[in-house]
Amino acid sequence: MVFGLLDCSVATYFFLPIFAQNTGDVIESVSLLSYTKAESYIIVPYMIIVIGLILCGVITLALQNCTTLFWIRIKSKLSLSLSVLATLFFMLSRQPYAGTFILVFMIIKTLMLIKWT
Repeated sequence: MVFGLLDCSVATYFFLPIFAQNTGDVIESVSLLSYTKAESYIIVPYMIIVIGLILCGVITLALQNCTTLFWIRIKSKLSLSLSVLATLFFMLSRQPYAGTFILVFMIIKTLMLIKWT
């Protein structure tokens, strides 16, 4: 359940101003929906990663009582893999705040996974 809630909390990226956008000589903090000055090959993967994490969280919350062996094995790996991918992409594209927040969520997930095993 914690993994699902952490993944769903990434939805705040659509509304919180954590993305840096250059406007002339000024760097503004904008939300993902207001992030328009970048190229489409940057914005589209941002949207895909954020929506993917949100969907993973919703599915995790919806299937929290599922006892299928496949789902039990894959749910934490899927969530952590998407978090690693998101952290890597945000850091490589020079968005440190977005990358740091997902990194913190990933550290919490890893500590919870270590605690549970």
